[in-house]
Amino acid sequence: MGKINLGVQIDPNNNRKTNPSKSGEYPIYVMIKEGRKKERIPVNIKLDPIYFQIVEGKWVKSSHTNAVKMNAIIRKVKAAIENESLDRQFSGKTTSPRDLKDWYVRNYGGEAFLGKNVESTFLDFFKDHITKERKGRKYEFVLKKLELFNKPSSFSDMKRDYFVDFSNFLKHDEKHRVSLGSGRQYWGMMKSVYREWCRKLDVDYHEKYFDKISFPEKNKDKLSALSLEEINKIRQLKFDETDSGKTAERFRDIFIIMCWTSRLFSELENLTIEKNLVWTGEDGDEPVIIGIRRKTGVPFENGLFPKWVEELFWKHNPDRKKGLFFPGVDRFKSGVVFNRHLKDLSERIGLGFTMTTRTARRTFASTTGAAMPATRKKTIMGHTNINMQNTYVTKTSTPLYDDLKKGMLSE
Repeated sequence: MGKINLGVQIDPNNNRKTNPSKSGEYPIYVMIKEGRKKERIPVNIKLDPIYFQIVEGKWVKSSHTNAVKMNAIIRKVKAAIENESLDRQFSGKTTSPRDLKDWYVRNYGGEAFLGKNVESTFLDFFKDHITKERKGRKYEFVLKKLELFNKPSSFSDMKRDYFVDFSNFLKHDEKHRVSLGSGRQYWGMMKSVYREWCRKLDVDYHEKYFDKISFPEKNKDKLSALSLEEINKIRQLKFDETDSGKTAERFRDIFIIMCWTSRLFSELENLTIEKNLVWTGEDGDEPVIIGIRRKTGVPFENGLFPKWVEELFWKHNPDRKKGLFFPGVDRFKSGVVFNRHLKDLSERIGLGFTMTTRTARRTFASTTGAAMPATRKKTIMGHTNINMQNTYVTKTSTPLYDDLKKGMLSE
């Protein structure tokens, strides 16, 4: 058996009698040669000869609008035949150009990857990919947004302008804009599928297309921190005596304590009286929460003031001796559960947006902590540097710290 050679040719180089299409384009073939024997396999691409060159991997010149995609298709056809030829060689099977062509026709029906394996648009690939990979409902939501966006999405169209326009569609379109969280999720899913499409086409993925595209939350300052009036509304909520009512009340109390300590729920739920509570003050009667912030590894300390906040703290551990700060809460390990309760609280007071555990931390930074010395505030919040505090400061309608000094928050 002689050596099998593969090449790519445009029809005029092989058969001068072939008539071009009306636009002057000729078909492209992968040529299989062994000595004087040869066969050709069409790759379902027609091209004006001025765009063709005998350069491995770059047969279609870059000046053609679909050069990247066409070269990827040719490369895939050629690679499939080459792999089969090598498999036959290693297994000791005799083969010839005719054998390889017959194999290709049996497996691909004489058609190239263009119609069978490579989707013509990003939308087509997206549909096929999420179906094959069983990506779930969230990816279906992204697909719906792409369909509503309704812009050409062949590979040559997928440049930076396409992605900028799609991000603006998600952020600003009156009917179809999405929230900050959903926007970030949808954007990440779209990018992951686009990256996979590039991999399938065997072309470079350009991160520069996505530079400086983000999803800032509208009116973020207004939505991030609570006012005194809003906190008082939460404090005044009543709960029934059922188990679910008691659980909701417990989470409400924890959230209020979070607003005065800046601690996250994931930090508070595992703290214990033995390890994380010390007594200070002249009479040793002022409790202070201490610990290590999980995210930064920086020590923190939080006093419990005013007095009613301390009383709210002891409400859930009346013996004041040992155990978790909030007994019974440790079984709710997932912050998702806590956020569900915060959503219910938000709706009950007609807040207009949904609180999260971060809302408490920003409330502290923007209110009680706003008038503190920067170094003191850094110690309380557990930041690695003072500048980090600026990212938490937002605007609220009531300066809590001033109210504290006036005694307005005492019972």
